[in-house]
Amino acid sequence: MAKDIFRTRAMYLEDEYFHKKEFALLEKLKAVFQKKIDKESIRKQTGITNEQLLDRLVSVNLNGEMMAAFQLYPLVEIAWADGDLSEKEAQSVLAEGERQGIRPGSRGYRMLEERLHKGPDPEIRKIWFLYAEELKKVLSRDELDRVRHDLLERARGIVAATGHLERLLIDVGGERKVLKKVEEALTP
Repeated sequence: MAKDIFRTRAMYLEDEYFHKKEFALLEKLKAVFQKKIDKESIRKQTGITNEQLLDRLVSVNLNGEMMAAFQLYPLVEIAWADGDLSEKEAQSVLAEGERQGIRPGSRGYRMLEERLHKGPDPEIRKIWFLYAEELKKVLSRDELDRVRHDLLERARGIVAATGHLERLLIDVGGERKVLKKVEEALTP
């Protein structure tokens, strides 16, 4: 009888071990498929085909739905250019997100809120500039001009919302430096 108990226990432990292994493999497989789906959704939305950039976009948890928020990342940089985030700047960035079609409560909106709360991220900055390089390859000159113009106007609006219009003329808080980098990144 004692042998049966030990044999039953051994079989149970063996089954549990293999169930855990199967679960881990299924989760890994699910992650691989989700990554492919996310890459494909980004590819469809942006036209980007560079696999390395797509991998990096997915690595920061982006997908097609969140690309609209990611495209506005320079607004976060503008809002934080002086090292501080005012309530007006945060509200302006979120309002620009809404004008871009990012609904409050959506993943993209929450991403913008989180990034505003935490401040700029060097890795996301690098990825955004790589993204800008790809846009130069994918968009026509007119489309790229429109993207650049729209983004810079939105960024200037963030600065204007603070009441510090002089920062568009004199680089007091770093805003002009950020604007210049964004403009250069989106200029062929």
